[in-house]
Amino acid sequence: MVTRLLALSLVLNVILLDMFGVAESTVTKPPIPNPTTDFIKSSCESTSYPVACVQSLSRYANVIHQSEQKLAIKALSVSVSKTRSCASFVKEMGPVKGMKPIEHNAVRECIEFMDDSVDRLSQSIRELGLLGKAEGKDLRGT
Repeated sequence: MVTRLLALSLVLNVILLDMFGVAESTVTKPPIPNPTTDFIKSSCESTSYPVACVQSLSRYANVIHQSEQKLAIKALSVSVSKTRSCASFVKEMGPVKGMKPIEHNAVRECIEFMDDSVDRLSQSIRELGLLGKAEGKDLRGT
């Protein structure tokens, strides 16, 4: 009976420690430095939104490695995707009931600016790809 209580007590302690993260923090080793994600983090430090930059690009660490050009192309690609998504959302939203003509024109102009941004970002990706080919590398990973 005493051994059962002792075992139950140990199990409950482990569960409680795990719930509060104590067991994990005392047992877990510090994260192993990853040169690729460290490269992305250090590159994102100089941006206006470093946290968003790291979150957006870290998942592509295996493609970027430690290449500034690959990082730039992937950042542009992510920007194109997000801008397309945003423009699509605004287009689908359509005219809002009670919207004044001047407000409707502002929304249309905003959509045009986003479409222009997608075009310019896409052009930048193509030009960086051509730059890489001129240097003997295909930077798009193809």
